[in-house]
Amino acid sequence: PDSTIVIWDAHFGPNECRIPLYKLMDDMHFKSLKEFNPKEDFNVLGGYKYSVHVFQKTKQASEYVEIKQIQTSFENPDDPKLAGSGSIEKHLTGSHSSKSDPGREYGYTFELTPTDFPELSLVRKIKIKTSLYAESSIGEAQFVCTVNNQKGETTHWEGSHMSINYTDFYNWVPFNRDFYLSESVMQNCSVLKIYIWNKSKKTYYSDDFELTFYTQK
Repeated sequence: PDSTIVIWDAHFGPNECRIPLYKLMDDMHFKSLKEFNPKEDFNVLGGYKYSVHVFQKTKQASEYVEIKQIQTSFENPDDPKLAGSGSIEKHLTGSHSSKSDPGREYGYTFELTPTDFPELSLVRKIKIKTSLYAESSIGEAQFVCTVNNQKGETTHWEGSHMSINYTDFYNWVPFNRDFYLSESVMQNCSVLKIYIWNKSKKTYYSDDFELTFYTQK
């Protein structure tokens, strides 16, 4: 029924009920009300980080509306966020890319604050598009989205694994990922970061990075 409160948790939701979180986040008849995370992260069955999300069923379907887009092809070698990772060895477009290697655990980081993005608190969904080039396994590489509050505390951390099939080695492979953020997390957001975590410290390249931010109406 309308106004029903639905509580989803990372253990029972995807395992017992076979409902992954994105199914509720992407359903326009459910509004995300609150997100709860433990003080110390731990994983549950299926490798999910434990969290609890509260939703409300709505009568009228909402929709995601684009409010901002950021693109980079890493063409500016003086960009301080490249921190030496700018490379001319491989590139999809232009003449540069961002290189990850054993000496760089964290890739190019997109960092947004309410000062440079006044609508930041309204963000409910982030779509990531990029292309990766590798000549061998990229290991446990992940897209990561983090949110910190005004106290500097991490109130949201989410990683999404990436992999490249051996048949795609020596080719540019497109990647798309969606991250969903609750109202309770974003209303206290002071810093939002998106980056690639080179967890296994492998060598690969990324190019044509695009972030699209959506609010829910």
